[in-house]
Amino acid sequence: MDRRTKSRVKEAKRRARSELHEKHAWRMMNCANSFRVHPEDIESRDVLERIDINQVSEKEFIDVYEKNYRPVVIRNAQTTWVANDKWTVERLEKKYRNQSFKCGEDDKGNSVRLKMKYFVTYMKHNSDDSPLYIFDSNFGEF
Repeated sequence: MDRRTKSRVKEAKRRARSELHEKHAWRMMNCANSFRVHPEDIESRDVLERIDINQVSEKEFIDVYEKNYRPVVIRNAQTTWVANDKWTVERLEKKYRNQSFKCGEDDKGNSVRLKMKYFVTYMKHNSDDSPLYIFDSNFGEF
């Protein structure tokens, strides 16, 4: 990261997570390198049936799952979404480069904001146990 990005990210982290005031506190547990999820551990406990959207008709889905309130994981429902091409990190970074996004709140409840260009660089080089994340603070408001 360049000096300016480091400075902006450091300030956002300081304001958003004041309890992690020491530099090493952000990586104390080393979760980015030591936390591993093994698919076989999940699969052994996950008993939900999975269906492929391309292999089940709407009528079959309604009759078998919806009417019977039967839970199911639907695979491949998103493969044709426009968002798959439009919401890439590269496109978001380019489109919102200088737009500030909320990445937390300070101890007084004020928004901590970070420009997309700084956040993307942080995200690509991040190994924090509890990383900053951005969200649209207006989402869901009418």
